[in-house]
Amino acid sequence: MDLRYPWPYRLWAAGQVVVLKRAATAGWTETITMKFDESIMIDAGAAELFRLSQDYGQRLDWDPFLRSASLVDADEAGPGVRVVCVARSGWSMETEYISFHPPRTVAITMTRGPWFLSRFAGSWRFDEIEPCRTRVGFAYSLVSRPQALAWLLDPLLARSFAQDTRARLRALKAAAEDRRPLNDLSTRTMEPNHEGGTGSLR
Repeated sequence: MDLRYPWPYRLWAAGQVVVLKRAATAGWTETITMKFDESIMIDAGAAELFRLSQDYGQRLDWDPFLRSASLVDADEAGPGVRVVCVARSGWSMETEYISFHPPRTVAITMTRGPWFLSRFAGSWRFDEIEPCRTRVGFAYSLVSRPQALAWLLDPLLARSFAQDTRARLRALKAAAEDRRPLNDLSTRTMEPNHEGGTGSLR
């Protein structure tokens, strides 16, 4: 490549090479879906953790990711209920509960979101291993937009969403176990997840 061209053009051109290679092998209609799964073990019962995570009256007390969270025309979460959340970074997302099965699982899908997401879906699961000891997992999938910039957006989004999800699970653990301040959460460490996810937290 001629280095006399400015760096924005060279960056764009390099990205197009990736897109063209992908198109040659998978076709232009391919939609790239990123999937992630994080989990953490918490010394609390599934019912308690389900309530704490899905009660939007308490959500801002422990969730470090959100600036605001509110139900739309509803007093409590449930099937078909929509939620509007605003992240501390400023972008907002409206989601809808597509399943709600206390105290085990919930699932949501995005109905309106930021410019860089065309699709987003997520699910909470609460597996009580023994009394007052539960593995809490959050799995999600997303599709960035525009897809022509997936080569650039996907690595950035993957890192950001993974970090936010891990921080959210650590905060839930702290809130449920001992109500320690959120600024103490940086001392927690990641451990490999051998059940097919990207990581687990202790």
